[in-house]
Amino acid sequence: GESGIPILHLNKLNLAGLTLGTLMRYRSKKVTDFLQDLMQKTGVSKLVTGTYLLVKEPINIVVNGTTRSGKGESLVNPSIDTISRAKTKSSLVVTDPKGEIYQASYKTLRKRGYNVQVLSFQDMDWSMSYDPLALAKEAAKHGYYEKVQERVNAVAEAIYRKSKGGFTKGNEKYWEDTAISLF
Repeated sequence: GESGIPILHLNKLNLAGLTLGTLMRYRSKKVTDFLQDLMQKTGVSKLVTGTYLLVKEPINIVVNGTTRSGKGESLVNPSIDTISRAKTKSSLVVTDPKGEIYQASYKTLRKRGYNVQVLSFQDMDWSMSYDPLALAKEAAKHGYYEKVQERVNAVAEAIYRKSKGGFTKGNEKYWEDTAISLF
């Protein structure tokens, strides 16, 4: 089907659901402990079963949490898996400072037809390249010099403008404007 971000996982007929259901219905700690022990020994707790409900509109998601708080396991990995399995492939941009998501998903994404690229500012020999002035160069090749100026100014603003909305005091604004003009 179509790709999308999983927002709800319906998990009905598996041991995890059975454990929770048993605890809620019978309040039986012995049975619940037995089922949890069985899940750990068999590795069934790591199997994903059930159905995901998806948001199919284009959206951006920010996931914020402390280290080892479950961001990857609860949202990032299921999202990558769900989107990459879809018949209609969507593009993915994943920020991954430690490289863990890349290591875990590279082979799978390649098998599913994705061209996986890494932009790393720490190891430039291993990284893909990125030219922030590529659009300006392309406009210059075609003689669109007003577009060139707009695009170069946009890059300069992104690099040199510290304040939001251009509101700065005295000398600070002068130095920002001068740096942008020199760029």
